[in-house]
Amino acid sequence: MEESLLRTNFIGRDGFVWWIGQIPPVESWIEQANGEGWGNRYKVRIMGYHPYNTTELADEDLPWAGVILPPGNTGSAGVSKSCKFQPGDTVIGFFLDGENAQQPMIWGCFGNSRYAAKDGEKRPFGDFTGFTDQNPRPSAGVVKADETNDASAESKPSPRHLSPKDAAQVDPSNPAAMSSAEGAVILLPTDEKNAVDKIQSAVEDFSNFLQNTLAQFDAGLDFVKEWIDNEIVQRVEKVVAAATGLVGGMINSLFEGLIPILQQGLEMLYQSVSKLTLAATGNPAVAHLAGVAAQKAMGLPVKLLEDFIPCVVNSVLGKIEDLASTVLRSIADNVTNFVECVADQTVGVLVNGIIGFIDEAIKPLLSGIEKILQFIGGFSIEGLLREGVGALAGIIGLASCNKPAKSSDAPIKYMIGFGPVDGGTPNLNSIMESANVAAGMAQAGQQGFSLISGTISQLSNTGEAIGQCYAGPPTDCSPPTIDIFGGGGSGVEAKLIMGGLTQIGTAGIIGVEITNGGSGYNAPPFVQIKDNCGQGYGAVARATIKNGSVDNIYIVSEGENYPAGDIIPQVVTDVSVINPGSGYSDGDTVTDNLGNEYDVEIFNGSIIKVTPININDITDLPRLTILTSTGSGAKLYPTLGERPTGELQQVIDCVT
Repeated sequence: MEESLLRTNFIGRDGFVWWIGQIPPVESWIEQANGEGWGNRYKVRIMGYHPYNTTELADEDLPWAGVILPPGNTGSAGVSKSCKFQPGDTVIGFFLDGENAQQPMIWGCFGNSRYAAKDGEKRPFGDFTGFTDQNPRPSAGVVKADETNDASAESKPSPRHLSPKDAAQVDPSNPAAMSSAEGAVILLPTDEKNAVDKIQSAVEDFSNFLQNTLAQFDAGLDFVKEWIDNEIVQRVEKVVAAATGLVGGMINSLFEGLIPILQQGLEMLYQSVSKLTLAATGNPAVAHLAGVAAQKAMGLPVKLLEDFIPCVVNSVLGKIEDLASTVLRSIADNVTNFVECVADQTVGVLVNGIIGFIDEAIKPLLSGIEKILQFIGGFSIEGLLREGVGALAGIIGLASCNKPAKSSDAPIKYMIGFGPVDGGTPNLNSIMESANVAAGMAQAGQQGFSLISGTISQLSNTGEAIGQCYAGPPTDCSPPTIDIFGGGGSGVEAKLIMGGLTQIGTAGIIGVEITNGGSGYNAPPFVQIKDNCGQGYGAVARATIKNGSVDNIYIVSEGENYPAGDIIPQVVTDVSVINPGSGYSDGDTVTDNLGNEYDVEIFNGSIIKVTPININDITDLPRLTILTSTGSGAKLYPTLGERPTGELQQVIDCVT
């Protein structure tokens, strides 16, 4: 009794009382869950203090419990991290006011066991789900949704971070962690970046956003429609900003094209007037003065035209916004699979619109120089702008039309989660063809750009598709291909080696066979694995060079889910020592998970060479392991190939 009377319940001195409780359903703390509450706090039902039913004590009447945050999360100096307990979580804490038990604080929680069912009734101290309207259960196969957190392989597999589109395709028994950033394309700032690249990248990124969104949600949901509408507004701004360079380039090209035409027209005007005057007067001097006077009379109209051309840019940009919005809306309604021709035709439609807008803006000024243009048969501003891909090549800074660029010259993009990807060279023929066909259809009274059943095409007046570009679901999934770019050289050729065949007919990439090392490389080129169906993911390869050629391409990660081609048994033909490491000693060995044996050469503590000495036929990627007690840092990757024929692989001496 005396001890009890002496208690002050001052925290840290006496009266420390701890407890175990449960976070109730979110409906009882919905404002806090929606971000309209205060601090870091949760309702909590505490065992031994609160009844096991909501009749005696409703969830809404439970006390608020504050949360003890880990170090570095106070919010001071902008350093913080959200605290996220979920309904049904079992938490542990203490009372700030000791035995009065009115001010609970949470200091941690218990993880969910795989033996606990999380789909039960929402009742006090029951096992019910933590998913809510604010944090909805993901679609099947996207993330592991059984709400367990045991340290066991069956309840907590290592998640693979995939785009929502790819995550939705994986086997539900081996789920993936979903990331909306995966697959996003960033155009790197290179010297070759231009308006066409920017527009095409914006279209590709928009298409990826659509595919990732629709992989998770139904297109008919109101909030999805709102997302897409907002995304179109943002992408239109990017397209218009990129088109500024395109419009400026086209007008500069127009001005450069007009100069010789006007010079030719003025010369022909002089010849015509002087000839007529000479015939009338018979005086060459008078004829010459008359011709010069006719030329001078055109000076002001030509000057007005020259001065007005730069002002056309703002006028045209103001009209592109509606056109870009229409095109992106069409893509949103019809494109289910991004292909390059979608971007080409989008640029083509914009080019066609820009040509029309420029022609419309300048045409009124042409009446002032009709006396010059009468000598130029078939002249029109639109015709001058549509002379072909040569003009467009000049606009976007390409020296020659549609010739393959060197790998070092091609623009490079970066795809989050995948690495560098080849930006390619704009298909100028396709772009201009799309622009010209769109113009022809418009003149025929047809829509210049339409998307029907997932196909982008220009339609003739008979309804037939011209320049068809299929952008619907892939109809034929081919084995993956390899693209090698960058590094300053060209000419490298290689083919992929497939392995790790699954029961559903998919595989990974276990090797790369180089058939031509190319030349001129001053740095290792980038390696991109392409899958025309987009169902495979995760394969990563790196290249090494020697004497200006690519001498090896090794697999860092084989990936999975690629359409399988021919699976031919391989052997380890060589081992690339990417990093020799340090601290290794004689007696250290190298093994792999497939039973192969290797000879190791060590010099001054570094691994300088690894040679396979007993090789087995394999269809999976070997994982090399260095058995050492002193060394560290070495990185080894196997090179695969078909088993050599007619060659002695191993000699065994037998002593009897």
